[in-house]
Amino acid sequence: MHWKRLFWTLFILVFVTNIVLAKEKRIAARYYKSNFSQRFIKMSTSFSQPQAQLRVEIPDTLKILALRVQFQPDNDRETTGNGLFDLSEPDSIVINSPPHDRNYFINQLKALKHYYENVSRGKLSLQIADEMGNYFVYPLQSDSAWSLPHEMAYYNPNAGEEALDKGLAELFRDAIQAADQSGNVDFSKFDVFIVFHAGVGWEFSQEFDTTPKDIPSVFLNIEDLRKNIADNDPSFEGISVNDGAFFVREGIILPETESQGGVEIAMLGSEVIMLGHQLGLPNLFDTDSGRPGIGQFGIMDQGSGSFSGFIPVQPCAWSKIFLGWEKPITIYSGEDVPVAAPLASNPNKIYKIPINAKEYFLIENRQRNVLKSRPVAIGYDEYGNRIEFNDNGEIILPPGIQKLGVVTEIDEYDFGLPGSGIVIWHIDESVIEQRYAENRVNADMHHRGVDVVEADGAQDIGYFFNFFGITGFNSGSAYDFWWKNNDDHLWANQSQTVEFTPNTMPNTNAYSGANTGIYITNFSDLDSVMTFSLEMKNFRANFPIYLGANSGLSHIVTADLNGDGNDEMIAATENGEILAWNGDGTSFLQNDETTELVKVNGDTIAVALPVFAKAEEIEFSQPVSISDVDHNGIAEVAAVGSNGKFYLWDSQDDNGYADELLEMAISANFTTPPLVSEHLDFQYFCGTDEGQLFALNYLENKFIVKSVADYAIVGVADLSPFGFSDLIVVSEEGEVFRINGQLEIIWQNNLSAGGKFQPLAVA
Repeated sequence: MHWKRLFWTLFILVFVTNIVLAKEKRIAARYYKSNFSQRFIKMSTSFSQPQAQLRVEIPDTLKILALRVQFQPDNDRETTGNGLFDLSEPDSIVINSPPHDRNYFINQLKALKHYYENVSRGKLSLQIADEMGNYFVYPLQSDSAWSLPHEMAYYNPNAGEEALDKGLAELFRDAIQAADQSGNVDFSKFDVFIVFHAGVGWEFSQEFDTTPKDIPSVFLNIEDLRKNIADNDPSFEGISVNDGAFFVREGIILPETESQGGVEIAMLGSEVIMLGHQLGLPNLFDTDSGRPGIGQFGIMDQGSGSFSGFIPVQPCAWSKIFLGWEKPITIYSGEDVPVAAPLASNPNKIYKIPINAKEYFLIENRQRNVLKSRPVAIGYDEYGNRIEFNDNGEIILPPGIQKLGVVTEIDEYDFGLPGSGIVIWHIDESVIEQRYAENRVNADMHHRGVDVVEADGAQDIGYFFNFFGITGFNSGSAYDFWWKNNDDHLWANQSQTVEFTPNTMPNTNAYSGANTGIYITNFSDLDSVMTFSLEMKNFRANFPIYLGANSGLSHIVTADLNGDGNDEMIAATENGEILAWNGDGTSFLQNDETTELVKVNGDTIAVALPVFAKAEEIEFSQPVSISDVDHNGIAEVAAVGSNGKFYLWDSQDDNGYADELLEMAISANFTTPPLVSEHLDFQYFCGTDEGQLFALNYLENKFIVKSVADYAIVGVADLSPFGFSDLIVVSEEGEVFRINGQLEIIWQNNLSAGGKFQPLAVA
């Protein structure tokens, strides 16, 4: 009897769930796999992380130009509309109602502006008008638009991906050229280019698509344009405008409206994901299959279309960190750690729990309601009308309203989430770095770069279901969140408490299957500020060690400093300090140095800092080198400062600090760590940013600075262990030199093939 009851309970639950999912799928977007802009992407390399790291540097303000274009008139049944903008006056109140004139698109940009300024907490401003209030929406005439030379179907012939890619690039080019020919647009003043075209977007088509030649919303980058309108010409710089004075290299294509077939769908969701591509965000759905990757939990997947596109959710934790809008708090332990929803006043928004150098968990709190006690989202249209969105998916309008304009503001964007609670993300930076350029970060559903750890125990976002003819792809549910009384988690684990540990389902294992020793427990009830507890049970006693702020540019070097047969650990910092500690985590030298540590609850405490040596007003950005060149049994530590200073200490402890043996300065900045050689005429070698090689003979108190390369030196290697009394020197432009012991060049070549060499630590 028990199993029958269980069977029918599961049957009903799955059936109802799948009906809901099928309904969601009916209006869920199927975005074309846009590329993204690499304009703001930077690749940084440090000696602590020799592999290039992705980062974004976005200006505080982006200036947006919007162009309105329409097609040649048609009566093609495979496209929506007749190719022209709808300028009619509706008989009833309709969301995003016509006339779709200039004012309509101004208000669409106002909605986009409000969204990004809200979710970035003011870190990104979108400028859509000048200081006089003149909006950058062209043409300036209210009911005018520039005409493209073809009908809509020309730009999407429904003849495969290659033909569509070409058509989209031509549409963007034709729109830019039409605006340029008017002579009224100075393109050089803008950062972002949006083309609004007549007709309906392809991405919200119904189950049976009767208009397959509608235009997809898309972001096109320079490579898209070069491939499809310039025959891959490497000299192509973009679409020439303003008499050749400027080139448009990328841009966004958006439709007049997304509403179709009697279903009212907002434009904002499509605008949000496309501007995300402009900022450098990759798709977080599976671009190979179109399946969800993070589902409804972020804007670069189904979350952009939440509540039929009216309420795109907040960007996910990884996206906010990548864009520089939030800085995660790295933690290793803690009781009742507070984590706040985006709209809560508590500043602790995102936590990072390291697994290894590339892999980690992120923890954030996402709440559908923070500002109100009842489950509604409040919006305002262009006329100031107050609109309510409720849990039943209904839009409630004020009584007596005569006309509804574009919804330009929403108070809580996370109302579009499927539930509330803590979201745990499993991030693998190695996957992101490997697949970012090809926009396939989440293409492997078994090893995503950005993955939601689903609390219900079924890691099924992106999985296909077919239940009695009801089909779809799972995009996440309320029970994927973590909170104290998540019944699905309790049932799946046959447990009385909600926990995320190596022994739960899901578990805290690394992608390799290794036990991380991470235990996240004691989840609180749902609230705008929630709490959890963290314990990492695989840490050695006295670890982790806090090394102070700005301590991460140099990697840690291990060596036996005192000859006791055990290695110590040494690191250089941006603060002008050399730190050293024993293998058991205690300070190598005994002094009273401390640093301040701000705990997650806001308390500031003093913790011991293992200072080995100090230098005034110096930034150490290169690893130290350790040797015993005078063979007296006491190790020497060499370090180079950012201002061209070379330091040498021994590990003697007369006053709680290492004794300084040498300090000297040169006019250039050092770009490599000190290379130590015991077989050449000089013991220490360093490269500089001016292509010079610095060589020091400490035993004879002499040095030389020799110009070698035309560019900054990024690597120096010693060939003496291989029987050659020579060095190999490499510059950032790929110049390679073989240099003898007297610092004379005996061979050189260039191996860059047009690319830059990154700094490497070599010895």
